[in-house]
Amino acid sequence: MDTKRFEKLSNEEKNALTVNDFTVSELTEIISETIFDKEIDRDIAIYRFVKSCTIERTAEKIGYEWKTIQKRIPIIREKLNKTIKMLVY
Repeated sequence: MDTKRFEKLSNEEKNALTVNDFTVSELTEIISETIFDKEIDRDIAIYRFVKSCTIERTAEKIGYEWKTIQKRIPIIREKLNKTIKMLVY
């Protein structure tokens, strides 16, 4: 991932970056660089953040209850945010 566009950001701005600040191709790379506890989390991340599926649609595609997906998303988002920080610093 080309991180040059983040070089001019202050540390405060870099710390504020979230998955919403990245392109689909960048998110795909961030997901591939992220270490997940469960392989299903990678699939959830792809459907939710790259393909922009709803929680219900993600659950349908993966074959899990939507409540399970909903519970995993904050954990996944936290891991992705850690990877983002690692990549932009």
